[in-house]
Amino acid sequence: MNKNFRDLKDSPLEERVGDIIYKIFVVGNRLFAEYKLEELIEERKWEEQKRKRKLEQLRNDELEEVKELTQAISDWNKASKIRKFTDEFVAKVRNLKDEDQKERLLKWIQWARDKADWVVPLSRKRMSFWGRLLLWLNRLFEHNKIFVYLLLSLVC
Repeated sequence: MNKNFRDLKDSPLEERVGDIIYKIFVVGNRLFAEYKLEELIEERKWEEQKRKRKLEQLRNDELEEVKELTQAISDWNKASKIRKFTDEFVAKVRNLKDEDQKERLLKWIQWARDKADWVVPLSRKRMSFWGRLLLWLNRLFEHNKIFVYLLLSLVC
Protein backbone atom coordinates (compact mmCIF):
# COMPACT_ATOMS: atom_id res chain seq x y z
CA MET A 1 0.00 0.00 0.00
CA ASN A 2 1.18 3.47 -0.79
CA LYS A 3 2.19 5.27 2.38
CA ASN A 4 2.97 8.54 0.69
CA PHE A 5 0.19 10.63 -0.71
CA ARG A 6 0.91 13.52 -3.08
CA ASP A 7 -0.60 15.42 -5.95
CA LEU A 8 -0.54 13.69 -9.30
CA LYS A 9 -0.76 15.43 -12.65
CA ASP A 10 -4.14 14.05 -13.54
CA SER A 11 -5.57 13.84 -10.00
CA PRO A 12 -4.86 16.36 -7.23
CA LEU A 13 -4.73 15.19 -3.61
CA GLU A 14 -7.98 16.98 -2.79
CA GLU A 15 -9.89 14.76 -5.23
CA ARG A 16 -8.57 11.56 -3.62
CA VAL A 17 -9.36 12.37 0.02
CA GLY A 18 -12.10 9.71 0.21
CA ASP A 19 -9.76 7.04 -1.20
CA ILE A 20 -7.01 8.10 1.21
CA ILE A 21 -9.34 7.90 4.22
CA TYR A 22 -10.53 4.47 3.06
CA LYS A 23 -6.92 3.22 2.80
CA ILE A 24 -6.13 4.62 6.28
CA PHE A 25 -9.12 2.70 7.70
CA VAL A 26 -8.00 -0.50 5.91
CA VAL A 27 -4.52 -0.20 7.38
CA GLY A 28 -5.93 0.68 10.80
CA ASN A 29 -8.28 -2.31 10.75
CA ARG A 30 -5.46 -4.64 9.71
CA LEU A 31 -3.20 -3.36 12.50
CA PHE A 32 -6.05 -3.66 15.02
CA ALA A 33 -6.74 -7.24 13.90
CA GLU A 34 -3.03 -8.12 14.26
CA TYR A 35 -2.99 -6.54 17.72
CA LYS A 36 -6.09 -8.49 18.79
CA LEU A 37 -4.60 -11.72 17.44
CA GLU A 38 -1.37 -11.15 19.39
CA GLU A 39 -3.42 -10.32 22.47
CA LEU A 40 -5.40 -13.54 22.07
CA ILE A 41 -2.20 -15.58 21.63
CA GLU A 42 -0.70 -14.00 24.77
CA GLU A 43 -3.89 -14.64 26.71
CA ARG A 44 -3.86 -18.29 25.70
CA LYS A 45 -0.20 -18.62 26.69
CA TRP A 46 -0.98 -17.04 30.05
CA GLU A 47 -3.98 -19.34 30.59
CA GLU A 48 -1.82 -22.37 29.71
CA GLN A 49 0.86 -21.26 32.16
CA LYS A 50 -1.81 -20.71 34.80
CA ARG A 51 -3.20 -24.20 34.15
CA LYS A 52 0.29 -25.72 34.40
CA ARG A 53 0.98 -23.87 37.67
CA LYS A 54 -2.31 -25.10 39.08
CA LEU A 55 -1.52 -28.69 38.09
CA GLU A 56 1.96 -28.37 39.58
CA GLN A 57 0.46 -27.03 42.83
CA LEU A 58 -2.00 -29.94 42.94
CA ARG A 59 0.88 -32.36 42.34
CA ASN A 60 2.98 -30.73 45.07
CA ASP A 61 0.05 -30.81 47.48
CA GLU A 62 -0.48 -34.50 46.74
CA LEU A 63 3.24 -35.22 47.24
CA GLU A 64 3.11 -33.38 50.57
CA GLU A 65 0.12 -35.49 51.63
CA VAL A 66 2.01 -38.66 50.68
CA LYS A 67 5.03 -37.42 52.63
CA GLU A 68 2.83 -36.83 55.67
CA LEU A 69 1.29 -40.28 55.24
CA THR A 70 4.69 -41.98 55.11
CA GLN A 71 5.76 -39.99 58.16
CA ALA A 72 2.60 -41.09 59.99
CA ILE A 73 3.33 -44.72 59.05
CA SER A 74 6.91 -44.35 60.26
CA ASP A 75 5.71 -42.80 63.52
CA TRP A 76 3.14 -45.57 63.97
CA ASN A 77 5.85 -48.21 63.44
CA LYS A 78 8.14 -46.51 65.95
CA ALA A 79 5.36 -46.37 68.53
CA SER A 80 4.49 -50.03 67.91
CA LYS A 81 8.12 -51.06 68.42
CA ILE A 82 8.32 -49.01 71.63
CA ARG A 83 5.12 -50.60 72.95
CA LYS A 84 6.24 -54.11 72.04
CA PHE A 85 9.60 -53.51 73.68
CA THR A 86 8.08 -52.07 76.86
CA ASP A 87 5.50 -54.88 77.10
CA GLU A 88 8.26 -57.49 76.95
CA PHE A 89 10.62 -55.49 79.14
CA VAL A 90 8.08 -54.90 81.93
CA ALA A 91 7.77 -58.66 82.50
CA LYS A 92 11.52 -58.91 83.01
CA VAL A 93 11.64 -55.85 85.27
CA ARG A 94 8.91 -57.22 87.56
CA ASN A 95 11.19 -60.20 88.31
CA LEU A 96 14.00 -57.96 89.62
CA LYS A 97 14.89 -58.23 93.31
CA ASP A 98 16.28 -54.70 93.73
CA GLU A 99 13.22 -52.50 94.40
CA ASP A 100 15.00 -49.20 93.65
CA GLN A 101 16.19 -50.43 90.27
CA LYS A 102 12.75 -51.95 89.59
CA GLU A 103 11.00 -48.65 90.41
CA ARG A 104 13.45 -46.65 88.30
CA LEU A 105 12.98 -49.00 85.32
CA LEU A 106 9.17 -49.02 85.68
CA LYS A 107 9.20 -45.22 85.61
CA TRP A 108 11.39 -45.35 82.54
CA ILE A 109 8.98 -47.84 80.92
CA GLN A 110 6.05 -45.52 81.67
CA TRP A 111 8.02 -42.65 80.16
CA ALA A 112 8.70 -44.77 77.05
CA ARG A 113 4.99 -45.68 76.76
CA ASP A 114 4.06 -42.01 77.05
CA LYS A 115 6.52 -41.24 74.27
CA ALA A 116 4.96 -43.98 72.14
CA ASP A 117 1.59 -42.28 72.62
CA TRP A 118 3.20 -38.97 71.81
CA VAL A 119 4.71 -40.29 68.56
CA VAL A 120 1.49 -41.83 67.25
CA PRO A 121 -0.25 -39.46 64.83
CA LEU A 122 -3.69 -40.07 66.36
CA SER A 123 -2.43 -39.07 69.78
CA ARG A 124 -1.11 -35.72 68.59
CA LYS A 125 -4.57 -34.21 69.04
CA ARG A 126 -4.15 -34.75 72.76
CA MET A 127 -0.71 -33.16 72.83
CA SER A 128 -0.20 -29.89 74.59
CA PHE A 129 0.80 -26.84 72.63
CA TRP A 130 4.41 -27.28 73.77
CA GLY A 131 4.40 -30.94 72.75
CA ARG A 132 3.21 -30.05 69.24
CA LEU A 133 5.79 -27.26 69.10
CA LEU A 134 8.55 -29.64 70.14
CA LEU A 135 7.44 -32.18 67.52
CA TRP A 136 7.39 -29.51 64.84
CA LEU A 137 10.79 -28.16 65.88
CA ASN A 138 12.25 -31.69 65.98
CA ARG A 139 11.18 -32.25 62.39
CA LEU A 140 12.32 -28.81 61.30
CA PHE A 141 15.77 -29.14 62.89
CA GLU A 142 16.11 -32.91 62.89
CA HIS A 143 19.87 -32.71 62.37
CA ASN A 144 20.42 -30.15 65.11
CA LYS A 145 18.54 -31.33 68.22
CA ILE A 146 20.64 -29.17 70.55
CA PHE A 147 19.22 -26.06 68.89
CA VAL A 148 15.67 -27.30 69.54
CA TYR A 149 16.29 -27.95 73.21
CA LEU A 150 18.07 -24.63 73.68
CA LEU A 151 15.20 -22.83 71.99
CA LEU A 152 12.63 -24.62 74.13
CA SER A 153 14.58 -23.89 77.29
CA LEU A 154 14.42 -20.19 76.41
CA VAL A 155 10.68 -20.33 75.67
CA CYS A 156 9.52 -22.53 78.54
